[in-house]
Amino acid sequence: MVTLNADHHPLLNRMHRPDPARPTTVQDKRAVPLYPSAFTAWLCGSLDEATAALALPHIDDYDAGPDQTSLLVGGSEKQRPDDLALL
Repeated sequence: MVTLNADHHPLLNRMHRPDPARPTTVQDKRAVPLYPSAFTAWLCGSLDEATAALALPHIDDYDAGPDQTSLLVGGSEKQRPDDLALL
């Protein structure tokens, strides 16, 4: 599993929020994909080439957003009214 600090990534920073009581050197990191174009550098390259292959994914590489089928209200999941339901 490849992990990088993603505190400044617009999507990945929502996962494993930093714990202010812990030093930055022991904060949780986020798992990130290794792009297929980087496989050879990661597996067969020098340390510098493998390190250069590590990059946080661009936000457009994800198809993520709020749940469109339900709404969290008061700690319990409620169905959206029909006029707000999105397909």
